[in-house]
Amino acid sequence: MKAVNSQIEAYLKEPDRLKYHAKELLEMIVDKINPSSSGEALDIGCASGALIRNLSLKLINYNFTGFDISKDLIEYANKLNKNKSTNFFVGDFNSIDFDKKFNLICASGVLSIFQEFETPLKKWLSWLSDDGLLYIFGRFNSRDVDTKILFRNNTRSNAEWEGGLSAFSVHTLSRFLKQSGYKCDFKKFHLPIDIKEDISNPIRTFTKEFQNGDRLVMDGANIVAEHFFVVIRRDLES
Repeated sequence: MKAVNSQIEAYLKEPDRLKYHAKELLEMIVDKINPSSSGEALDIGCASGALIRNLSLKLINYNFTGFDISKDLIEYANKLNKNKSTNFFVGDFNSIDFDKKFNLICASGVLSIFQEFETPLKKWLSWLSDDGLLYIFGRFNSRDVDTKILFRNNTRSNAEWEGGLSAFSVHTLSRFLKQSGYKCDFKKFHLPIDIKEDISNPIRTFTKEFQNGDRLVMDGANIVAEHFFVVIRRDLES
């Protein structure tokens, strides 16, 4: 049973393109952080490094670190990297630790891979500076229900059970963070485009449109997904 989601074709196909959620995440970060400030930034599950490459053009005094478990994606990240203040490497968060703190940490589409969120989130928070910001993007449930989901993509040879579709409740995460001494703000993400079903890879996300124009985001597992941004910071008043 795999602990990671191997569905990386979209990143390999267009390694230098920012997805729509990454564009919005970039705007959120730049809106919060003074562009003339200096600091350390980390992208967990950085894929082909597109977010870091775009952030480095905005936060020119920052040092950037990105890691991903996929060797193929990190090869693209290093190939496209032109910033001497950026370091990309292959790694699994379980075996990684740092001797420095980060002022900015991002983790997009990572938390839903795990069957429980406490272990990875505690480690990410341990890497965060006292005044730092942790941005998480992914599947969360607006109702107070947590789900742990595994899938097997039978269109792939030697298909195995893997994660990537779990959705923890907004309420569960908020309670955990409050008890741990952190504040958080959730912002729902609305996909601005229609996505057709990919017959060659049915696990991929697609949309169905309602008559009022709203989009329902789902996948080949017939699971409806809500996506949120979460901004986490230490509660210095607690």
